[in-house]
Amino acid sequence: MPLFSIGVNTWVWVSPLTDHDLARLAPRIAGWGFDVIELPVEQPGDWNPDKAATVLAEHGLAASVVLVMPPGRELVAASPQTVRDTQDYLRHCVDVAATVGSPVIGGPAYTSVGRTWRLSPDERRAAYAELRENLRPVLDHAAERGIKLAVEPLNRYETSLINTVEQALEALPEDCHLALDTYHMNIEEKDPAQAARAAAGRIAHVQVCGTDRGTPGADRFDWPGFTQALHDAGYDGPLVIESFTAHNQTIATAASIWRPLAQSQDALAVDGLAYLRTL
Repeated sequence: MPLFSIGVNTWVWVSPLTDHDLARLAPRIAGWGFDVIELPVEQPGDWNPDKAATVLAEHGLAASVVLVMPPGRELVAASPQTVRDTQDYLRHCVDVAATVGSPVIGGPAYTSVGRTWRLSPDERRAAYAELRENLRPVLDHAAERGIKLAVEPLNRYETSLINTVEQALEALPEDCHLALDTYHMNIEEKDPAQAARAAAGRIAHVQVCGTDRGTPGADRFDWPGFTQALHDAGYDGPLVIESFTAHNQTIATAASIWRPLAQSQDALAVDGLAYLRTL
């Protein structure tokens, strides 16, 4: 089985990302041996994509870009103005990805994280139809720029709309891809490896972490089985470690990180990289 490239999200250390943070983190991340650095776009203007492209090129790092859905970013069951604003934000993420050389933008591009409500089967079908309609301008914009939109299922505590690969395949247009996250899959999928195989041909991005949001490999997840399933499904993109620091009040609260998940944030990244290389 060919080796996957390995990346890490800057959320392991900081939120929001800034130009100063990226200039500080990029040489360390490259020096540890990572192939990819993942760049969250929390708010347009937090960091400069042109400067980022230069920094990444200097250190031989590829990029992946993740979108962020705080309260007020909605594509379903929201006002027309809110939907338009969210579409504008997602198009901005596409443009950022094109600038830094990321082939994909990934994340829960449907409703804000933490928004939940009960849906009857008919209401769910209607919501999925609305999502497909409101994703269309974003998908067209992405296609024009050669970027894939990868939509991420989240666990039941963070959304009631798309929790599983099966739901994502039902909800999304055929030209929309999936972003898989092992943290959410461990909660929602009866068999994460089988879910990955079910998404064959549609997976455009994969985020990884331990079952406690900590270091990949320092947990009970079936990493060999899951990565074999990704290979079987035709996925050849990176495995990107996504975790969060307990030392940033905003992100710790948003991600429910109430305690350190490793000896240090550096150790979480470095040990995770070492383990993923063994696969």
